[in-house]
Amino acid sequence: MSPPAPVRFFIDGAPVTLGPGDLITVPPDAPHCIQPLTESVRLVDMFTPLREDFL
Repeated sequence: MSPPAPVRFFIDGAPVTLGPGDLITVPPDAPHCIQPLTESVRLVDMFTPLREDFL
């Protein structure tokens, strides 16, 4: 994920603030969520391997 605006990402409850150009990967099966910090955030999810349930 490379957000165009700041977001707060939580992985296993630990917060990480990301800004433009930052990337993060989520370990398999780790609970996670995202909190937008502005109104101009666009989220792009990418999965490897492909997740048919998200198509």
